Amino acid sequence: MLIDQTSPSTAESFKKFAQTDSPKHDYPTEVVSVSYGKALIAKKDVLPGTVLEKFIGPDVDYEKLSDFDKCYALNYFSDIKNDWVWLLAENNARFANHSCNPNSIINKNQEIVAKKFIKSGEEITFIYNIGEDSDYW
Repeated sequence: MLIDQTSPSTAESFKKFAQTDSPKHDYPTEVVSVSYGKALIAKKDVLPGTVLEKFIGPDVDYEKLSDFDKCYALNYFSDIKNDWVWLLAENNARFANHSCNPNSIINKNQEIVAKKFIKSGEEITFIYNIGEDSDYW
C-alpha cells in the first residue's frame, strides 16, 4: 500500500520521523525526498557487510497501528518471544524501501546490512518478505 506522505492526515506524523537521527551511531546513510516520498540513501560508498542502519522502536500490535504506521512496521522473528512480532521503527531505518533486487538484508539484530557494494547516493533497499516460504505457508 502506498501512502501519500504529504496529505494533511499523515503530514504531521511523517514530520515526526522525517529528520530523526539514529541514536549513538553514525551510520553511512541519510534520508532524502524522492518522487514517491522519502528514501534512505548511502552518504558515501559502502562495502558489503557494512551496517547501514538499525531498526529501533517498540514491538507493536499490528492491528492497532494507523494505516500510515503500517507502512513502516517491520515484521521479524523474535528469538526472545519465539514468535513473529512487529516493530514500529522510530528512526531513519523506516525509510529503507523494498526492491525485488535489494542491495541490503535485515539481520537477526534488525540491522540493515549491505550485501553488495553500494555507491554514494544509491537508495538502500531490502526485500520486505524476509524469511523462507515455509514461514508463510
